[in-house]
Amino acid sequence: MFNSYFCAACHTLKAAGPQAYGQLGVNLNKVKVPYPVAEAAVTNGLPAALPLYPTQMVGYKNVLTKQQIQDVASFVAKYAGTYKTCDECASSGTSS
Repeated sequence: MFNSYFCAACHTLKAAGPQAYGQLGVNLNKVKVPYPVAEAAVTNGLPAALPLYPTQMVGYKNVLTKQQIQDVASFVAKYAGTYKTCDECASSGTSS
């Protein structure tokens, strides 16, 4: 989900694999994101935060199902703030 719905286009997260090296959004390797924050951000988006982040993040509440939002939020909450890889993702070929 992280790679399929444009998260990786803006955000860097090692656990999501080499395709997750976006240049516009927060580098999620460096910032710990608690689950409730991740779920709210994926659901509703975030406004731009000038001057650090000049673009806004759109919400995905009309694109993803509730379960998909929960899956992405869980993935981000688990791996954000670390430089860990996702072994289960590599073996299944997916990144939540």
